[in-house]
Amino acid sequence: GSERQMVGLLKYLDRSRFVPLLYLISRSGELLAEVPDDVPVFAFDDNRLPPRWNYPGRIHRLQAAHMARVIHEQHVDVVYDRTFQMTLVAAAATARSLIPRISVVVADPCIDIERNAGRFRRLKRWKLKNAYQSAARVVGNSEGVRQALISYYRLPAEKVATLYNFLDIERID
Repeated sequence: GSERQMVGLLKYLDRSRFVPLLYLISRSGELLAEVPDDVPVFAFDDNRLPPRWNYPGRIHRLQAAHMARVIHEQHVDVVYDRTFQMTLVAAAATARSLIPRISVVVADPCIDIERNAGRFRRLKRWKLKNAYQSAARVVGNSEGVRQALISYYRLPAEKVATLYNFLDIERID
């Protein structure tokens, strides 16, 4: 779902106002071929070997540093992230670059964290709360998700908006 929405946004984004680029952790997925040709794709895993010595948080820090370099080198003006995993990376990367970030949440955060956070769930919840508080805007893809964000992360209501997913009628046809 999030990948399909991201491809749709990249496809229909007004090129007279925006010059998009796509940042991924891993250059993979069935929709990668649908990314428009004019959108450069950067991926953390390109030409990278796993660190020889790993400890909790190390890969996350490497990802955030890499994304921050891409932001700086590509002169990115705003970052849009769409999953809580990318919010964690994007929040750390944009904190270094001091550019605005829009974080989109597509599922009830309580359920999403419980199902998908894996290890260090409490730490991730705390980091996500800080990440959403530092975002220029947080967007829920339904009014229910918006309300859950406000409640779960104690976000100010005026900072959280609702923007429903679009439907790609051409694809449906």
